[in-house]
Amino acid sequence: MAGLQFLVLQMRKSSDICIMKVEYELSEVGKIAKEVWQSFSDVRVWALHGDMGVGKTTFVRALCHGVLQSPDNISSPTFALINQYESDTVGTISHIDLYRLGDTEEAINAGVLEAIESSQLSLVEWPEIAPELFPETTLHLYFTTKTDNKRSLETKLS
Repeated sequence: MAGLQFLVLQMRKSSDICIMKVEYELSEVGKIAKEVWQSFSDVRVWALHGDMGVGKTTFVRALCHGVLQSPDNISSPTFALINQYESDTVGTISHIDLYRLGDTEEAINAGVLEAIESSQLSLVEWPEIAPELFPETTLHLYFTTKTDNKRSLETKLS
């Protein structure tokens, strides 16, 4: 891709796992979202891992607005737990934040499993709180802060 200034460190595919590792500047998050979507658009559930403030919601916003063309206001679902957006590209997108929940049972009672099952695409922040909710085929995105303006992203398909 001409002009793209991120580094693809590794991309490997086999029958059961696919790994993509990239380092990017914050200003390039839209390009990263597009690259990830082009590689994994057939996966319905994405689990976003990373510390608070690393850019998970920023990535979701870039994906939903810039790639999936959702006209909706994309915001953190920390307090609402589940935000739903519409996209002509994929249909219903559930943006879920498990941060305030204690475990899988609490997540099920809050309607998380229902949202995952009824959406065409689910983007779940803090998935480690309720790992049992995720289908066998889930894209895991691991975000890491490198510097104030640089991030790394590693994806694993399981």
